Amino acid sequence: MNVVELPAPPPSRLEPVPLRLAGVTSTGFAIMFLFFGVAGGWAALAPLDSAAVAPGVIKVAGDRKLIQHLEGGIIA
Repeated sequence: MNVVELPAPPPSRLEPVPLRLAGVTSTGFAIMFLFFGVAGGWAALAPLDSAAVAPGVIKVAGDRKLIQHLEGGIIA
């Protein structure tokens, strides 16, 4: 007759696994600094050959017209 031994049961209390976020955090910060560094360098050094030009008029904001509803009441 063969005897099969079962593995030991797991402990009744689970111990918390220590979190090691130093590597993940430093990698995340490195990626952020690299992204913003490249984007900032490009923004500072990229030549601007042209821009969008459109006609416009500057008008004072105090030039208001009063209107009245045909049937009376408040216009919101």
